[in-house]
Amino acid sequence: MLINLEKILLGLGAIAVILLGVLITTNVVARTVFSGNVPDSVTMVRELMVAAITLPIAAATAARAHVSVAFISDR
Repeated sequence: MLINLEKILLGLGAIAVILLGVLITTNVVARTVFSGNVPDSVTMVRELMVAAITLPIAAATAARAHVSVAFISDR
């Protein structure tokens, strides 16, 4: 049960990252080509960043794949 939940959360985090890339690219193209921007893109990016960071934490914890600073801890 928990493994399925971890996979779902990891998938949702990946979707959030993909949506971030699409939204930022669309905003840059719209600003360059049409001299406009996507309405409320800053708010959407903020909300998607929260999802992209927090949702995959369960899978990272289960895999013991946390980021660590090796050059300080190995000395």
